This record gives sequence, C-alpha cells and structure tokens, in this order.
Amino acid sequence: MHGEGQKIMKTKSSSGFTLIELMVVVVITGILVAIALPQYSEFMVKGKLSEAVTLLTDLQTREEQYYQDNRVYLDITAGATTKPVAGQYYTTRTCVTSSAAQSYLCTVDGTGLGLGTFTVDDAGTKKTVTAPTGWTLPATNCWVKNKGGAC
Repeated sequence: MHGEGQKIMKTKSSSGFTLIELMVVVVITGILVAIALPQYSEFMVKGKLSEAVTLLTDLQTREEQYYQDNRVYLDITAGATTKPVAGQYYTTRTCVTSSAAQSYLCTVDGTGLGLGTFTVDDAGTKKTVTAPTGWTLPATNCWVKNKGGAC
C-alpha cells in the first residue's frame, strides 16, 4: 500500500482560540457597545418622553373641560374629583391655578429619573423647564424631542 519511500504526514488538529483571536473579538465587541449604548439610551429617553406629553395633554384637557362647565380652572393637586392620571416615570403632576382661577400651569416632573420637567399653560404654551440629563434645552418654548434640543 504505502511504499517505504512515502511518508505519511500527520496533521495536528488544533482546537480553541488563540489569544490574538480572542483579543480581536473583545475589541470588536467593545467598539459595538461604545456605538450602540448611547443610541440605545437616547432611544429609551425618547420613549419615556411620550409619557410626559400624554400626561400634560390629559391635564390640559381636564382643565379645559372643567373651565367649560364652571368658568374657572381647577387646581388639580387639590381637586378630589379630578385626579391626575398615574405615570410611571413622571411622578409629580400638578396644575396650579392663578388666584382668580382664570389661568393655570400644568407641570410634570421626571427630574428624579433624569427625564426633565415639562409644562403647559392655559394659552397652550408648551415649555421644557429642564431637559433630560445630557440633553440640550430648546431655544424656543416647546417640548424637547431629541438630544440636540430640537422640538
């Protein structure tokens, strides 16, 4: 079968990874995490901002409905019949009226979670009082929608 002149070469099969291969994988994973994590964090904050908009819109609607029936606005923090809708991220929700109850300012506050503070008043003016952590305040009266401060 095999002649004396032929040599059978045995190849050594290796298993596992070399240190260089492992280091390359770690570096690539680190780069992907460094790119993806800030994007993911911004995406999560944007999702939580929708709760602020929903809560403020609800408070504004309740104030206007109450005004239609009573010709005065209601201080919702004290109103036993008109409780603010519960929120998961924006725990402080208030509507404070003027002394004659002819104007109001509704506020939702998520600063404890780094989500900022937002307001709306009887004229419909939307304002970002404090932006989410790491975000820029908008230059105009509006509710911030992205990290750069755009509305």
